[in-house]
Amino acid sequence: MIVAKNKHLEAATALVGGKNHRAQSLLQTLSNRPSESYRFIAQQNDAMSSAVLVVLNNGATATILATEPALDS
Repeated sequence: MIVAKNKHLEAATALVGGKNHRAQSLLQTLSNRPSESYRFIAQQNDAMSSAVLVVLNNGATATILATEPALDS
């Protein structure tokens, strides 16, 4: 599900491995882009331990960042 803007910091923190200052830097970088050019995606019941960021680039390309997959034991 697409993450609401007020939850972007939580999603960014999950992406950068729990480093809040890095998450804030990521959000600062994204703030220079149009808001429709990127989306955070996460499960709502997941407490943001995993997330995906899709950034649309010029042309028909995108950059995708994702948290490391969890190992099932």
